[in-house]
Amino acid sequence: MTDQSDPRKLIRQLYREVDVFEIPREEELIVVGTKGSPVYGELTPAATGHLLNYLELGETDVFYDLGSGSGKVVLQAALTTPARKCVGIELAETRVAQARRVLAVARQRGLLKAKACGFRHEDILTTYLQDATVIYTCSTAFSHRFMNLVASRVAGLGRTLKFVTLQELDPDRRFIEEHTLRLDVSWTRRTPVYVYLVEP
Repeated sequence: MTDQSDPRKLIRQLYREVDVFEIPREEELIVVGTKGSPVYGELTPAATGHLLNYLELGETDVFYDLGSGSGKVVLQAALTTPARKCVGIELAETRVAQARRVLAVARQRGLLKAKACGFRHEDILTTYLQDATVIYTCSTAFSHRFMNLVASRVAGLGRTLKFVTLQELDPDRRFIEEHTLRLDVSWTRRTPVYVYLVEP
């Protein structure tokens, strides 16, 4: 039986049978059609823990993961923080379905600490983000043009929030670089993760 006090082991247990690195060709084409990328990678559970420790999500925080894939980052946030809401946004329907199945198991076992958690099958450029206080995206595979679109969307929300991305942004007075973490991801170690304070 997995130690439920160790979120890294718990995430590995919940996702033992889940593989979302490959998705159907038709889903890849949908993602490419929105100028996004179907390439998949993720923070390790240990790295996610370091990120969440840095962010210190509290009871009023609403955490979004744009391109949430299998939902590991969102679920780990929901398992370990008292956030008001943790939400994953993902365009690949197969990945959303897998994330929802794992969430259902975690909810059934009474593992969630956050007040609400969910996954939405939506486009990150048009989805509702107006209540966000922290937005994260594993954006390494995004094109420069698409990353600029995402940044414009985040800045256009018109509220102060934190934006965390694996891709460094072009200079923009609305984004103040707060910190750079070095975290392990599924394809390499100690990749830079940029934390920006977004001022409207």
